[in-house]
Amino acid sequence: MTTALSLTALRPQATPVSAPKARPFVGIDFGTSTTVASYVGTGADGGPLPPEPIPIAQLQPDGRYAADALVRSAIAYHAGTLYVG
Repeated sequence: MTTALSLTALRPQATPVSAPKARPFVGIDFGTSTTVASYVGTGADGGPLPPEPIPIAQLQPDGRYAADALVRSAIAYHAGTLYVG
């Protein structure tokens, strides 16, 4: 006797969850050479506003700080040296 079984029957059923209203969402894109964090707020109608990158203060080779949304991704930290892409 053979019984057919679908994958749908094996996985648990998800419970729908509604998104919170009027709260920002933050997303981080970890790229190979650069990383960027962005946020999305909600408008008066509850719909999403366009995403905005978050500028992050970064130490420059000359010792000053500059804000930029793109951050070099860390590739490795070995023997006290940070290697970045």
